[in-house]
Amino acid sequence: PAYQVQPGDRLRGRIGLLANPDGTCGVGKVTFQIIAIEGSNTRLLSEWNKTCDGRLIPFDLGLSSLAGKTVNFVLVVKAGTSYQDDWAIWYSVRIER
Repeated sequence: PAYQVQPGDRLRGRIGLLANPDGTCGVGKVTFQIIAIEGSNTRLLSEWNKTCDGRLIPFDLGLSSLAGKTVNFVLVVKAGTSYQDDWAIWYSVRIER
Protein backbone atom coordinates (compact mmCIF):
# COMPACT_ATOMS: atom_id res chain seq x y z
CA PRO A 1 0.00 0.00 0.00
CA ALA A 2 0.98 3.64 -0.38
CA TYR A 3 2.89 5.06 2.57
CA GLN A 4 3.72 8.66 3.41
CA VAL A 5 7.33 8.71 4.58
CA GLN A 6 7.96 10.71 7.75
CA PRO A 7 11.23 12.35 8.87
CA GLY A 8 13.37 9.79 10.67
CA ASP A 9 11.78 6.74 9.04
CA ARG A 10 14.04 3.76 8.40
CA LEU A 11 13.33 0.57 6.49
CA ARG A 12 14.80 -2.41 8.32
CA GLY A 13 14.80 -6.18 8.03
CA ARG A 14 16.90 -9.19 7.11
CA ILE A 15 17.44 -11.08 3.87
CA GLY A 16 18.89 -14.43 2.95
CA LEU A 17 18.34 -17.84 1.42
CA LEU A 18 16.96 -20.85 3.23
CA ALA A 19 19.17 -23.89 3.56
CA ASN A 20 18.15 -27.26 2.17
CA PRO A 21 16.03 -29.50 4.45
CA ASP A 22 19.18 -31.40 5.48
CA GLY A 23 20.81 -28.16 6.68
CA THR A 24 23.23 -27.80 3.80
CA CYS A 25 23.22 -24.84 1.46
CA GLY A 26 22.36 -25.33 -2.15
CA VAL A 27 23.57 -23.40 -5.16
CA GLY A 28 21.06 -20.56 -4.76
CA LYS A 29 22.15 -17.10 -5.89
CA VAL A 30 19.81 -14.12 -6.06
CA THR A 31 19.70 -10.35 -6.14
CA PHE A 32 17.48 -8.59 -3.60
CA GLN A 33 16.21 -5.10 -4.46
CA ILE A 34 14.14 -2.49 -2.67
CA ILE A 35 12.37 -0.07 -4.97
CA ALA A 36 10.28 3.01 -4.15
CA ILE A 37 7.57 4.08 -6.58
CA GLU A 38 6.18 7.61 -6.40
CA GLY A 39 3.61 8.26 -9.12
CA SER A 40 5.38 7.34 -12.36
CA ASN A 41 8.88 7.61 -10.84
CA THR A 42 10.71 4.44 -9.85
CA ARG A 43 13.82 4.59 -7.69
CA LEU A 44 16.13 1.74 -6.68
CA LEU A 45 16.88 2.28 -2.99
CA SER A 46 19.25 -0.63 -2.45
CA GLU A 47 20.44 -3.90 -3.93
CA TRP A 48 22.29 -6.93 -2.57
CA ASN A 49 23.67 -10.06 -4.22
CA LYS A 50 23.34 -13.08 -1.96
CA THR A 51 24.26 -16.75 -2.07
CA CYS A 52 23.22 -19.39 0.42
CA ASP A 53 25.57 -19.37 3.40
CA GLY A 54 23.12 -20.22 6.19
CA ARG A 55 22.90 -16.63 7.47
CA LEU A 56 20.41 -13.81 7.21
CA ILE A 57 21.99 -10.40 6.75
CA PRO A 58 20.44 -7.26 8.22
CA PHE A 59 19.67 -4.11 6.29
CA ASP A 60 18.88 -0.63 7.61
CA LEU A 61 17.96 2.03 5.06
CA GLY A 62 17.43 5.66 5.96
CA LEU A 63 14.44 7.11 4.11
CA SER A 64 15.13 10.81 4.73
CA SER A 65 15.38 11.55 0.99
CA LEU A 66 11.74 10.42 0.67
CA ALA A 67 10.36 12.34 3.69
CA GLY A 68 7.00 13.91 2.93
CA LYS A 69 6.48 11.79 -0.19
CA THR A 70 3.87 9.08 -0.62
CA VAL A 71 5.45 5.96 -2.08
CA ASN A 72 4.89 2.28 -2.63
CA PHE A 73 7.76 0.03 -1.60
CA VAL A 74 8.45 -3.00 -3.78
CA LEU A 75 10.56 -5.91 -2.55
CA VAL A 76 12.15 -7.76 -5.48
CA VAL A 77 14.08 -11.01 -5.79
CA LYS A 78 15.82 -11.76 -9.08
CA ALA A 79 17.15 -15.23 -9.81
CA GLY A 80 20.66 -15.67 -11.13
CA THR A 81 21.36 -17.77 -14.20
CA SER A 82 19.34 -20.58 -12.61
CA TYR A 83 16.55 -20.58 -10.05
CA GLN A 84 17.67 -23.86 -8.45
CA ASP A 85 17.75 -23.54 -4.63
CA ASP A 86 16.75 -19.85 -4.83
CA TRP A 87 14.68 -20.03 -1.63
CA ALA A 88 14.97 -16.32 -0.90
CA ILE A 89 13.36 -14.80 2.18
CA TRP A 90 12.63 -11.31 3.45
CA TYR A 91 12.44 -11.48 7.23
CA SER A 92 10.83 -8.95 9.57
CA VAL A 93 10.74 -6.09 7.06
CA ARG A 94 9.33 -2.95 8.69
CA ILE A 95 9.43 0.81 8.86
CA GLU A 96 10.67 2.28 12.14
CA ARG A 97 10.95 5.85 13.33
